[in-house]
Amino acid sequence: MKKKICGISLVVLTLAVTACGGSSGEPGDSAQDRAVERYAELLEGVGAENVDDFSACVLPVLKDTSGLSWDDIATRLDNSSTFEDSEEQFDDVPEPDDKGQATLLACFAELSEDDLQKIILGETVAADAPEVSQSVADIAEGILENTREFGAWDDKSDNEIRTWAECTATALLNAGFSEDDLYNHFVRGAWREDIADAQVDDPDSSQCLTELLFGPPLELPDGDLFELAVTAYAGIPAFVDMTPTESETVARCILTRIRDAGFSDEDIWRYAVDDYSSGATGRVLDADVDTLDCWNE
Repeated sequence: MKKKICGISLVVLTLAVTACGGSSGEPGDSAQDRAVERYAELLEGVGAENVDDFSACVLPVLKDTSGLSWDDIATRLDNSSTFEDSEEQFDDVPEPDDKGQATLLACFAELSEDDLQKIILGETVAADAPEVSQSVADIAEGILENTREFGAWDDKSDNEIRTWAECTATALLNAGFSEDDLYNHFVRGAWREDIADAQVDDPDSSQCLTELLFGPPLELPDGDLFELAVTAYAGIPAFVDMTPTESETVARCILTRIRDAGFSDEDIWRYAVDDYSSGATGRVLDADVDTLDCWNE
């Protein structure tokens, strides 16, 4: 039941803005009323409060999807001692069709943020629920599954996504969040603004995304890094109309100015070969070194 009704990412739920689809049963149907009332009681068992309308909204989707009668649904809910138990009671029900999914999104959109998180997390948010620590590998695997489910990063391999996820989780752990915080946020859908902000603002976490997009920093070559940088930089498109001697002269002048501004030969080489993931390009550009005179030599 939880899988059928509650397995929707919080990110997706925030996009649902339409009103709830409402009940499809006949008014006054005692079996339907009994099912709605019992499901609301199970939801209240995980701490959710204003769930009567939500229960009345989602159960018709379950009925249409399953083909069960209201009496069958009510009986199965009566046989569920907890919200988690109800999942097993409806394990044989297929996933809703597109119309059913749209209605579920609308139902969830009517919930308060607090009730939404409690329903998605289920009994894991109960006051007496035991803490279950999640490893970085668990978090990364959950992120990978969610990424594939929603069709993101189709151009990236599973290994690339997993590496990014592990890198991000490790960076955020170092930033002070717990493994459970991150598992709830990334995998269970209990979105937290502070984690989302840290994912962007924390330098180590931001670097993880940079490496996913552009690859890891390049390995340093053997040899004189400055001379190798001059050779590489002389081949950039800006020098296409120059002779080899002219392009090397301008390149050497520009890179010498950058070196004189305090940059290491390693940073200069990474800047010259546009090793974006290393951060060198950004550091050099931020320094705004004056190189205009080099073009007049």
